[in-house]
Amino acid sequence: MNASVLEQMGRHVLMPQIGVAGQNRIQSATVMVIGCGGMGNVAIAYLAASGVHNLIIADFDVIDQGHLQRQILFGQQDVRKAKADVIESRLMAQYPGIVITPIRQKLNLERLLQCLKSCDVVIDCSDNEQTRLLLNEAATRSATPFITAAVSGFQAQMAVFDFREFDSPCYHCLPEEQHFNEVAAEDYTVLSPVVGVVGSMQAQEALRILAGFGPSPTGLLVHYDALNWQLTTQAMGLQAACEVCGY
Repeated sequence: MNASVLEQMGRHVLMPQIGVAGQNRIQSATVMVIGCGGMGNVAIAYLAASGVHNLIIADFDVIDQGHLQRQILFGQQDVRKAKADVIESRLMAQYPGIVITPIRQKLNLERLLQCLKSCDVVIDCSDNEQTRLLLNEAATRSATPFITAAVSGFQAQMAVFDFREFDSPCYHCLPEEQHFNEVAAEDYTVLSPVVGVVGSMQAQEALRILAGFGPSPTGLLVHYDALNWQLTTQAMGLQAACEVCGY
């Protein structure tokens, strides 16, 4: 770690739970983020600022006017541009030396497994149940730590699974009634700061996994209620007959 990087990352390095060794692990990591919307904007921004050197960002969508309410990396000048391209340009200008790999098409299981071979963590910011289930299967098969979240209205949910641990459950272990709520696009509402809160939490848990600080987050379920100012967590258990992780 050279003097310039040490100065930039000094507030991390001074923390005994991270130190030089933890920061080096962060900087040498590769993180994949699926979805460059509201949660993805914030998670990607904090990962880059925290020193993650290699980011794979996947989103096939383009920016429209309605996205600007909550997707803070974009401006009026970016409307109708590809989200992944705009984020790539912005981060490379802001953090010289960062390596951004944009993916602008939908990913199937085979392609995801190929991408995850080089990843230390995968973060799901798609807010889409079908994508979440696909990522869960790919992450389980590749033993890649997986962080997923969903936001609607004033509510946010997040789950963390570290498949490097033999006793980690997976998203599919959740009873179906506890799967994250999905709202049709035409009915979707969201308080814009809520996506920032949960995107920050996703980045935080990725850094926890990479640097190795604090207790293991695997199997952690988080529910955030901005309307009533409540944050609750619970640990989920393995489902004996899970079709994905095999327990």
